[in-house]
Amino acid sequence: MRSFRRRSGFTLIELMVVIAIIVVLAALLFPVFNATRQKARETNCLSNLHQLGVALKAYMADERLYPPPPAYDPGDPTGTPPREPRYYGGFSALYPDYVTDLNLLLCPEDRFAQAHAEEAKARVYSSYNGVIDSENEDEDKRWEFKTTEFNGEDRPQLTYNYFGYAWDPATGDSDGYDLFSATDYPSPGNVDPSTGANYVLPTWLASQTLTWRFYPHLVNRYTPDSTIVTHCVHHRPNYSNASLQMDMILRLNGQTEKRLVPPMSAADATGVAPFVHQR
Repeated sequence: MRSFRRRSGFTLIELMVVIAIIVVLAALLFPVFNATRQKARETNCLSNLHQLGVALKAYMADERLYPPPPAYDPGDPTGTPPREPRYYGGFSALYPDYVTDLNLLLCPEDRFAQAHAEEAKARVYSSYNGVIDSENEDEDKRWEFKTTEFNGEDRPQLTYNYFGYAWDPATGDSDGYDLFSATDYPSPGNVDPSTGANYVLPTWLASQTLTWRFYPHLVNRYTPDSTIVTHCVHHRPNYSNASLQMDMILRLNGQTEKRLVPPMSAADATGVAPFVHQR
């Protein structure tokens, strides 16, 4: 009597079909997983910003002014006493009295900071303070702000910077000014020699019969609650279409939101970006 042996395993064709199905499913599901992960990181960033906003208000309640602009001290390990490199001012000023968890200072999409998390925390670095020069070939300077020329001055790159403060490491100048206008906030030393007056009131303030008291930068202690404190730019690489890029926004009242980037930087007829003076 002939006996038949039952075939076991897959044929090569069957195996290839299974592999092809797995590849197709992975191709379909990967964008979904990636988008979900991206949304989770954006939510985490917004949560960080909200908690920092609450801490900022507590700082103001105690100090009666907002923190000074963020500045990086490269330190001096041979000094007396030795100084470790670290950030002062900006959101870094909230640690340790108002923020005890240094993770709150780091955006989950700040890839450089996340790759050097322990070093970033040791320097009290904050993703929300500004844009640093992580690509600088000089390792000692790669944590410093990028700089760009503004009205003939070499100032930190403020396209994205916290509070809209200017900070010149050479002079210690920390006058705030409008990121999207050449009109600086008035301050001692910034006086028009022909009139003896500080800078002319911006058109968009004058048109509403408002004074410098309503100027939306934290160099002004009376700045309105609608003032945008910072916007996180570390999520932009996730958007292949520049017109759809989003920033995470923190307003002074603690409100957080996602905002399209292009409208924020599109100046109106007065040379001021619309988002600067939303009330």
